Amino acid sequence: MNTWVLQMGFPVVTINTASGLVSQKHFLLDPDSEVTTPSLFNYKWIVPIKWMKTGTVQKPTWLLAKSETINDMKVTEASDWVLANLDVVGYYRVNYDDSNWNKLLNALTTNHGAIPVINRAQLVDDAFNLARAKIIPTVQALQTTMYLKNEREYMPWESALNNLDFFYLMFDRSEVYGPMQDYLKNQVVPLFEHYKSITENWSK
Repeated sequence: MNTWVLQMGFPVVTINTASGLVSQKHFLLDPDSEVTTPSLFNYKWIVPIKWMKTGTVQKPTWLLAKSETINDMKVTEASDWVLANLDVVGYYRVNYDDSNWNKLLNALTTNHGAIPVINRAQLVDDAFNLARAKIIPTVQALQTTMYLKNEREYMPWESALNNLDFFYLMFDRSEVYGPMQDYLKNQVVPLFEHYKSITENWSK
């Protein structure tokens, strides 16, 4: 536990599913900030990784070094995807190679139930925070909201709305604000209709 309690912050773990290379680095929301506090552990953590591959839970593993190859995380089938920090039991963010991000986005769109509810919220939250840290493009983070028209659970919506607050503040009184409102209305109407239906037009 020393790597977690005797140094500040937490890591972002990056998984390359083409090579199986898994690496970690100190996560900084502001990438231009300068870390002046030294660490006995050189900002390296002993990271427990619970994970699944294409909806199937795998044997947990550990990331003990700054980077190492975990061959089981290498994807050979075109349709396979990897999801790490299953059930969000670890205190770290997760990034992936572009191919795996695209497969996860496709899984959200076609069968979001294959990904646990809390991990759907995690994917949205990690993506927006990685974008703010300039690790992934902002467009990639916004794409995690596209599946929400099919989402009926609380946590993913709460995650999306919390993160979109930043965009509302950024684009208020700009030409982007109207289209953004239209997009979010389009995403939320099916959720509204769902609750309208199960409450028998709000009567129960």
